[in-house]
Amino acid sequence: MDDKQILAMQKVVEALSGLGDSDLRVVLGFIGMRYGDLNLASPVAQGSTSRNVGLIGNGGVLPVTSYDTFPDLYHAANPETEADKALVAGYWIQACQQKDGFDSFTANSVLKDMGYTISNITRAFDALMAQDPKYVMQTKKTGTSRQARKVYKLTQAGLKRVGEMLNTPTE
Repeated sequence: MDDKQILAMQKVVEALSGLGDSDLRVVLGFIGMRYGDLNLASPVAQGSTSRNVGLIGNGGVLPVTSYDTFPDLYHAANPETEADKALVAGYWIQACQQKDGFDSFTANSVLKDMGYTISNITRAFDALMAQDPKYVMQTKKTGTSRQARKVYKLTQAGLKRVGEMLNTPTE
């Protein structure tokens, strides 16, 4: 191993040292999205449709999971409210498909394709923007009518919330 690699690893360990598990998952999720599947973790379990990307830390490999299909992500997150369903759909588009933002029509479409309808997707996103901390922010609006197309982006708090939903054990 050369000095540049050792120095980079030391900086990563220092930067991650004060983070809790959920914050660490968000950061590692970002690293996985930013640098792609680097095959650093153990192979994916047989029959799984998700990919694991890992980063070596104090306790060994820390898994970060991305999902190949929206249904896999949706069922892993198991959203209960309409706002959480919209949040997971936004996460799919922004994080898993690596888009800068998403519109409500596209988010609603991925939910409808699975048979999960939301009575009013705009209200669901409004509820996510009204929370403290805000899970979603509106970045653009095209058109002047109430039916204008709005573009949203998940905030760090929104990404963290989905990460928490994905790491909740189910029984």
